[in-house]
Amino acid sequence: MNQIKRNLQDLPAAAPSEGTPPSANPKFVTELAEAWYAELLAGGVDLDLAIPEAGPYRASWAGKRCDRALFYALRGDDESNPPGVADQWRFAIGHMVHEGIQKVMHKMRDGKVLVEENVDLNPAGIPGSAHADLIVLDDDGNEVCVVEYKTINGFGFKMAATSFKGAPEGPRSGHALQAAMVAVARNVPYFAVGYFSLENLSPSMAGDFANGEIGRFTAEWRFKTDDWVPEVNREAQRIARILGDIDAGRMTARTITDPEYPEGALIEEPDRKGRWQATTEDGVVVGTGTTWFCDYCDQRDRCLADGATPVTIG
Repeated sequence: MNQIKRNLQDLPAAAPSEGTPPSANPKFVTELAEAWYAELLAGGVDLDLAIPEAGPYRASWAGKRCDRALFYALRGDDESNPPGVADQWRFAIGHMVHEGIQKVMHKMRDGKVLVEENVDLNPAGIPGSAHADLIVLDDDGNEVCVVEYKTINGFGFKMAATSFKGAPEGPRSGHALQAAMVAVARNVPYFAVGYFSLENLSPSMAGDFANGEIGRFTAEWRFKTDDWVPEVNREAQRIARILGDIDAGRMTARTITDPEYPEGALIEEPDRKGRWQATTEDGVVVGTGTTWFCDYCDQRDRCLADGATPVTIG
């Protein structure tokens, strides 16, 4: 045995394979992607508010869990880091899936549905509006369930729906909150979040939580609206506080308001992987970490220039 080990150790290290890397100067895919991007921009990519007179808030901003990011959105600032061609490609793929689903929504449940319904959020205490993907009706025409559909990448889908890295995480908090706000505003007793993955799970992995082929790329979570009323109320208070900052000319702090982070978590270094720290009123550190928010923020450069400390503007 020792002789075998000695002989193996004497063997020269294997030379790494060069593989088949892509061209360092791709020509045709670049031309095609640039042509696609130019046409996209020419057609416009901004979505109008569902009900402009309802107020400035969009339900889709429920995913902005950094208070500073929501501050910039509510203030109507131009994006300092607008989506580039790669971001728009990702959005477009999701949009294509959403459009395909939307075409058949009217056929569901013999037409007992409302599709892309414009919803005033003020009855939920939120000055704004939403485009509700789907509102399901009962036989008497009563609204019984709000459904929000999202596309998600393969890794995110695995984290949300499967146990390949621990217990399933469920839908992202902002996605559930978006549907909950609509359900509260319309006084609908239930809401659901549905995910359509851009990558299929293996049959064995999908079999852990679903039956059949559809479970390889879809998942759904259903909730009682009453259970989420406190969360919607907290979000309404958060929006009111940030609008108060805007009216008073104050810069909102980079506080993370999300159940996945400790209360009071504050992003201190957006340019260092979104490093955050949470402390008690006595200054005791109760949590530190990083967040992906900053790398994907459309106001990252503006936020860095404005600094961390809330200040009076103007």
